[in-house]
Amino acid sequence: MNTSPFEIFRRNLKPLMVFLTLLALLSFVVLPVVQTYLQQSGGMGGGGNSVVAKFNGAELTRSRVDYFTRNHQSTVRFLNDLAEETIAKGGVPRTAGFQYNAQQKQIQSLGINENPSTEGTVRTFMFASQASKEGFALDDSSLSRWLERFTDGMFSDGEITSKLMQSTRNEMGRPHLYEQLRNHLLADVYLRRGNVALVSSTGALLTPDEQWRNFLKMNQNATADAYGILVNDYIEKTNASPSETRIREVYEEGKNRDPNEQSPEPAFHRQYEAAFEYVVGDYQEFLTAAIANVTEEEIKAEYERRLKGGDFKLPDDPASDDGELSLEADENEADEEAEMTEVEVTEPDNGEVKTDAEPKAETPSAESTEPAAESTEPAAENTEPAAESTEPTTESTEPAGDDQSRSNSNSAIRLVMFQDDDAPAGETSGDEPVADEETDAASNDTAKEEAPAEEMKQETPSEQEADAEAAPEDEPKADDEPKPDEPMEETEPEAAPTENEEAPAEEENAEESKIQSLEEVREKIAEDLAGPAARQAMDEAVTKVSKEMKNYFRRQAIHQSNVSIGQAGEEPVRPDLKALAAELNMNYEVIGPYSQSTITDEPIAESFEVGTQFGRRGPSFAIMMFGFDNGQNQLAPQPLFSSVRTADDERGKIYVSWKTSETEAYTPTLDEVRDEVVDAIRTEEARELAKAAAEELAAKAAEGTSLADLVPEDKKDNFYQDLGPFSWLNMIGIGQVTIGNVPELDSVGNDFMRATFTTDLGKLGVATNQPERVVYVVQPTKFEPSTEELQAQFKQPINRIMSRMVAGDTNEIIRGYYDSIDEQAGFEEFIDE
Repeated sequence: MNTSPFEIFRRNLKPLMVFLTLLALLSFVVLPVVQTYLQQSGGMGGGGNSVVAKFNGAELTRSRVDYFTRNHQSTVRFLNDLAEETIAKGGVPRTAGFQYNAQQKQIQSLGINENPSTEGTVRTFMFASQASKEGFALDDSSLSRWLERFTDGMFSDGEITSKLMQSTRNEMGRPHLYEQLRNHLLADVYLRRGNVALVSSTGALLTPDEQWRNFLKMNQNATADAYGILVNDYIEKTNASPSETRIREVYEEGKNRDPNEQSPEPAFHRQYEAAFEYVVGDYQEFLTAAIANVTEEEIKAEYERRLKGGDFKLPDDPASDDGELSLEADENEADEEAEMTEVEVTEPDNGEVKTDAEPKAETPSAESTEPAAESTEPAAENTEPAAESTEPTTESTEPAGDDQSRSNSNSAIRLVMFQDDDAPAGETSGDEPVADEETDAASNDTAKEEAPAEEMKQETPSEQEADAEAAPEDEPKADDEPKPDEPMEETEPEAAPTENEEAPAEEENAEESKIQSLEEVREKIAEDLAGPAARQAMDEAVTKVSKEMKNYFRRQAIHQSNVSIGQAGEEPVRPDLKALAAELNMNYEVIGPYSQSTITDEPIAESFEVGTQFGRRGPSFAIMMFGFDNGQNQLAPQPLFSSVRTADDERGKIYVSWKTSETEAYTPTLDEVRDEVVDAIRTEEARELAKAAAEELAAKAAEGTSLADLVPEDKKDNFYQDLGPFSWLNMIGIGQVTIGNVPELDSVGNDFMRATFTTDLGKLGVATNQPERVVYVVQPTKFEPSTEELQAQFKQPINRIMSRMVAGDTNEIIRGYYDSIDEQAGFEEFIDE
């Protein structure tokens, strides 16, 4: 008989395969279903059967919610892995809602809710139940096709099941996955259907009238008068002893609500509170201490060093220097036409003044005469272009020469004509005159660029004498008719020294006046010299304090650990931060207890942890100390005596702080907050009395009555005149708006804006502010721009687009939508006490 193991295996292969198949079915199919049934039936023990919520006549237990939430986490992890493998094989999930960023190679959305939470699970069940009531259904075959599209056909059903078991460590099978997908997809279908109505209500499908009203809210401004009636003034007129029924009713309404200064709703829940101790270093104080150590010699040496490097030169004032020159140039150009042929006679010999009505005849004459006034030789030569531009050369040269000699000898004539670059004279003359005119124009252009103001003034006495002596020599030269280029070559070198001799002196004086003195920059130099020492001293002080606080926290943690295991030891000594701060030129403060909402007025609340990336700040002091949880991101609060270092860059301060005590959040009993409940009831009654008084005041106003005349004399402090202009809404981003700002009033809201912008000019409206602690009587006195201007602006496509993107009541609409769903489903949520 063959007893080989292989032979035994061969003989029993069939029974073994049957057994293994049954075992697989039991493990992967039967047991998961049984486990699901047991867990859904409340087999979790210890409060698993407590009811979390009710809707559509069914109850949702704590155990079922917790189980579904855990499977939700596993489902999200599995679908994420499955999508990555599908993409790696060249496929792309083709289900609704899936999003993938190919550039960053990141999955952005799986198509189902990716944030497991207790509240999310409750809402998923409710929305799925509502979808089933509306006739939506998903069977197993539909879910199988969904998985096939999700994997783009890259994996078979067996492979998907195998990957599911591996990903969830055999905790989930196909039935569990289908339960997750069915509920999430049905909930998504129901929400998508509702989103169509939300899109229409929140701006995408607004009617033209709604667009126009939104446009007015952002673009129409109002000026108004307002009289504030304080609710607290009517507290004494209310019932000081409300009924016990009313007290309990208001307590139940607000016992789990956190107080909010901007909300009128009663709130009695006690928030988490903590007291703090901190040391703060002020850079300005360290800088002042460091400046005291800077000597006068160091300041002077630094001033000389930086002066040589080109510092402390004041920039040119365009209004005083360049502005004056450009103004002169503008005036000269504006008067160019009128002054082109003007000649001023200061000491006339014969009273003869020669003028010409034709600009072309005089323009070259003026061009050539200016160089003549500056030089001694070419006076007669430069008159040739003027003569040639009129008629014969010989006839016009001699009179020009005579006039020139008379003007030079008697210092009688000064030309104030400017060159017209656009209309050069002598264009129709011969070659030589054109050359002369071009040369003269070039020299005049150069002169105008270098000194546009000085060259138009009269000649100096020395130049006039030199011209008078040279005049007789000029006449023969004019008869000889020399080449036109020669006198210009001689003229420029002789005129240049006069300008160049004066320019250095002017530049030197200007430079001296533009340099700041030592007294003017002494404080700045001292700060620059002391800055590095101040920063180093501040950094060392902050580091020392931080080190002391961290060492204490570490020693305290070790001591508490030893105590927990029965080892006695000496408790570490808490550092004296007040004494340490005095020693290190820092400030010491003790604040609190505060909650996260009440600490905002403290200076340390303006500080932030230094960000991990350049130019970015980390979380604020309040978030670091109190923690943060928005459902997606979480930050645990700091434990007691764990030091935190934050900075207020704007004010130059660095804080090192820690918690010294804390009180956990809790719901107080009625006896603890009875006085607050009574105050809330009386405030509500006083609010109604204040509204009635405001409406009575508004009703008294006759046509044309001013609000100022209706305000009682003893309440004039609560009257505000000529507020604004302000708009109903201020846009702070694409599709994002805030209520318009009226800084003189207390937290105005939509009610105040509605009363202002819907009340006719001169009439009175009544509205409460946002927290309803003030009732305002408002009288609009002016609306701007006019309706015609606003209508013209509204015709622009961009303005209509922006008005469609803004809906002032978006939050109210969305909240109302979900409230209506809760009402339809008979939804009730129970919070464990």
